[in-house]
Amino acid sequence: MRESKFVKRNSELVEQAVEGGIVALQIENGRCYGFNETAALIWTLIDEEKSVDQLCAILETEFETDVETCRTSVEKTIDLLDSEGLITWIST
Repeated sequence: MRESKFVKRNSELVEQAVEGGIVALQIENGRCYGFNETAALIWTLIDEEKSVDQLCAILETEFETDVETCRTSVEKTIDLLDSEGLITWIST
């Protein structure tokens, strides 16, 4: 089902790049998030609509990893962002 959907940020966070990732604060609820290098890249990429497949293709190249490992990492990160209400799923 995710294969036919796109994901996009739906929250504005105050962000600061730090060594190895991003630290971000959601002003509305006061929550602070720490994104590692992988999550930071995913967060940056979903400033515009992207499918999980598109994210995986980019991350596979960026981190020189295999398809299965990359997909697991992307899906886990997207699930965490979704559980925090930071993203929106868009059907195609």
